[in-house]
Amino acid sequence: MSRKTEFGAWTSFTPFEKQFWEIKQNHFDTVLFFQKGKFYELYENDAQIGHSEFDLKLTDRVKMKMVGVPESSFQFWAAKFLAKGYKVGRVDQAETQLGAEMRQAATKGAKGKGAAAAAGDKIVRRELNKVLTNGTLVDPELLQDEQAGHCVSIRETEEEGEFGICVLDASTGEFNLSSFKDDVVRTKLETIMRQIRPKELVYSKGNLSIATTRLLKVLLPSNCLWTPLSRSEGLSFDKTLEELKALYPPESSDNDGMEDDNSWSSGVPEAIRNFIENETAIESLGSMIWYLRQLNIDKDILTQKNFNVYDPLQRGKGLALDGQTLSHIEVLVNSEGTEEGTLLRLLGRCVTPFGKRLFRIWICNPLQDVKAINERLDAVQDLISHPEIETSFNKIVSGIPDLERIVSRVHAKSCSIKDFLKVLSAFEDLSKGLANLAEMSEDFDNKSVLGLLRQAPDLKKNVKRVKSFFNVQDDLLVPSSDDVDEAYCEIQTEINQLEEKLEKKLNGLKSDLGCKDLSYWHSATGTKDIYIVQVPVNKKVSVPKDWTKHGGTKAITRYTVPLLASTIRALKEARETRTGIVRDFKLRVFAEFDTDRDVWLRAVKVTAEMDCLLSLAKASEALGSPSCRPEFIEDAGHAFVEFENLRHPALELNMKKDFIANSVKLGGQHPNVALITGPNMGGKSTVMRMTAAGVIMAQMGMLVPCESAR
Repeated sequence: MSRKTEFGAWTSFTPFEKQFWEIKQNHFDTVLFFQKGKFYELYENDAQIGHSEFDLKLTDRVKMKMVGVPESSFQFWAAKFLAKGYKVGRVDQAETQLGAEMRQAATKGAKGKGAAAAAGDKIVRRELNKVLTNGTLVDPELLQDEQAGHCVSIRETEEEGEFGICVLDASTGEFNLSSFKDDVVRTKLETIMRQIRPKELVYSKGNLSIATTRLLKVLLPSNCLWTPLSRSEGLSFDKTLEELKALYPPESSDNDGMEDDNSWSSGVPEAIRNFIENETAIESLGSMIWYLRQLNIDKDILTQKNFNVYDPLQRGKGLALDGQTLSHIEVLVNSEGTEEGTLLRLLGRCVTPFGKRLFRIWICNPLQDVKAINERLDAVQDLISHPEIETSFNKIVSGIPDLERIVSRVHAKSCSIKDFLKVLSAFEDLSKGLANLAEMSEDFDNKSVLGLLRQAPDLKKNVKRVKSFFNVQDDLLVPSSDDVDEAYCEIQTEINQLEEKLEKKLNGLKSDLGCKDLSYWHSATGTKDIYIVQVPVNKKVSVPKDWTKHGGTKAITRYTVPLLASTIRALKEARETRTGIVRDFKLRVFAEFDTDRDVWLRAVKVTAEMDCLLSLAKASEALGSPSCRPEFIEDAGHAFVEFENLRHPALELNMKKDFIANSVKLGGQHPNVALITGPNMGGKSTVMRMTAAGVIMAQMGMLVPCESAR
C-alpha cells in the first residue's frame, strides 16, 4: 500500500477509528478491550480472536469487525484470554459523554465562538489503562493463587555463563536483583528458576546462549510466557543509568553541587546502587523498566522503591539448596510438577497469604547460624507448649485480606474503596491483636516470640489519622470537613441549591396544574434521565403542549418538561464536577495512607513471621512420636550428622502401615560417605531424601522425626 493510499484511508476514518488505531499501533501483540459505555468491545483482529477462541458473536460495525462483553464481566473474559497465553489491554473512557460535552464547550469558549473542534475532540477520550500479562498481574480477581507470580528479566554476557537477573513480583511491587558468574551446568541459574518458578520471562532476541535456552525450556513451567525483545527494545546500560537518575533524583537533603558519582547515594534504592557498576544486572533492570512502561504499569511499581539483592544460594548465610537439591528432595514441587507430597506442602501450614509466601522463602533458605536456629527452636517449643497462642492468632487473622498486596495497590491508586476500608479495619484489629499476643507471651520460658511481637508497630494513631480525612457516603470517600477539601464543599453547596430549585419548580407545577400528586422520577441506571415529571393517569391532568412524553406505566405517564431543562443540565454538570473532585480526593486519601507504607509493611512482616513460626510448631506436633529437638555442636572441629531412628516426614504422615526407621551417621567418628545397596524399590532413594529432609527441617528450626538428632 502506498503512502498516498494510506493517507487517503486515514482521512476517511471516523474519529473513533482513528482513536482505536492510534492506540492499537503500539500494541499489535495485545488483545485490546475498548470501553464503550457499559460494554468492553474488541475490534478487527482482536474481535476475530474472541470469536474463534470463545465463540463470541462477531458483528460488523461500520467498517470494523466487533465483539463485545458487558463491563461487569471484564475480569472474567480477561482471565480467559490470559489463560490462552494472550496479553490483554484495557482501554478505559477517561470521561463520560457529559464530561466530553463540558470539555468541548469549555474548549470552544476558550478558542472563540467561531473555532471548530478537532475531530478527535468530538468523541469521548479513551486511554490505555494497563496491559495484563500472566507475569505482571496485580488485580486480585485475576491472581490465581496466594503465592508470588514472578516476571523475570534475564541478560547473559557474550562470554557464556555470566548473568544479570531482575525478578519482579508485581502484586507486591517487589524487585530482586542478582548477578553472578555461573558454572558450565548453570547451577545458580537453575536454582533461581526452581525457587521462583516464573510465569513470564523477558529476554532479548539473540542474547541467550543455546545452552541457557535449552536449560530454561526444561526448567520453566509449560504455561510460562516467553516475551522476546528486539534489539531496538529495552534499555542499554547507559540509558538505564539515565533512567534511574530521572526516576530517583537526589533527595533534597543532599548538599548542593554534589558530583554525579556521589548522587547515587541519595535517591536511588540501595539494592540498585550495589549493582551500579554491573552491566548485566543493570541491563536486565533496564529491560524490565522498558517492558513495564509498555504495559503502562511502570509508575505504579517503580515508585514503591521496593528493591532487594537476591543471592540464590546465600553461601555463608544459610544452608545452600541448589536447583538439583530442590528437585531431587522434592522441596517445592514433585516430579509431576505439583506440590503433592513435597516438603512445602507438608510443613507449610500458614493461614495468611503473606505468611505462605514468606514460608516458601524460609524453606528454600534454611538457617546456618547456630544461635539463630536455637532461637527459632525456642520459639517453636514455646508455641507448642502454649496452644492458646495459635487459637488467638487464628482469631486475629481470620478473614484478613492480603494486606501486603493491598498496600501495594493503594500505592498504585488502583485499590477499590471496599478493599481500602477493609484494610484499615484489618490493620486496626491486627495492631490490637499482636499487642495482646505480646502480653500473653511475656511468661514464656524464652523471649524469642516476645521479641518478635514487640517489633510490631502500634497502628492506632496511623489508622486514626487516615480516617480523620474522610467520611463514607454512598460507598464513596468524601471529605470529612470543609477544611479538608474546599472545592468539594463549594460544589456540594451548588448541587443542594439546584436540587432545592427543582423542588420549588415542582411545587409550582403542582399549583399551575392543580395536581398535588406530581412527582419526579429518576432512572435507576445512569444519570441521563433524571427529574422526569410523573403524572398520575387517573387524575386526568391537562399537561402543556410543550411537554414531551417519556414513557410510563398503566398508573403514571412521564414527561420531559422544557421549563426544567436548563436547571437539570446545570445539576448534571455540577454532579459531573463533583464526581471528578471525589475521584481526586480518593487519590489524596490513598496518598496519605501511603506515607506510612513502611509502618504498614512492618506490621505485615511481623504477622507473617509469627504465622511461619506457628506453621513450624504445627508441623512439629503433626510428626508424632518419636520426635526431638535437634542439637547443634559448634566447636566440633569437623562436620557431622547423626540421626537415631529417623523417619521421612511425608511417609510418616501418609502411610497407613508402620514405616521402618533408619539411623544415619556421617562424619565425625563415622565415615564421610555411606554406600547404600539393595534391590529396586528397596528404599535407597528414600533414605537419602529422608536424611536431606531431616537436615533441612533441623536448620529451619523445628523438631525432627527421630529419637535424637545431632
